[in-house]
Amino acid sequence: MSTPASPRADTSANLGFWLAIAGVALLPVTMAAIGASPQGARATVFLLGLAATAAVSIWGGVLCRRALSDGTSHTARAIAGGVLGLVVGATATMFAFWSLIGIVL
Repeated sequence: MSTPASPRADTSANLGFWLAIAGVALLPVTMAAIGASPQGARATVFLLGLAATAAVSIWGGVLCRRALSDGTSHTARAIAGGVLGLVVGATATMFAFWSLIGIVL
């Protein structure tokens, strides 16, 4: 017999999955904001958009990973959200970091 899934783990799996999707959805929003911003503010908008994308995606990935550890019944959703959130978050973090280095130097 298996133990029943924790309601908290199921909630974390759902929230993490949707946060990972929201992180991906922030990418075109960031690009639209860059296009709508004045020339001098585009680098700042780019960095802030990437930072927001990274934060939301990583948060979603961590929640999904925690849900898997706690034993969620939404295993596929938690795996998909965890992989998507952590990959998109790590990529956005690297782009933001190297873009900031390029702007400063």
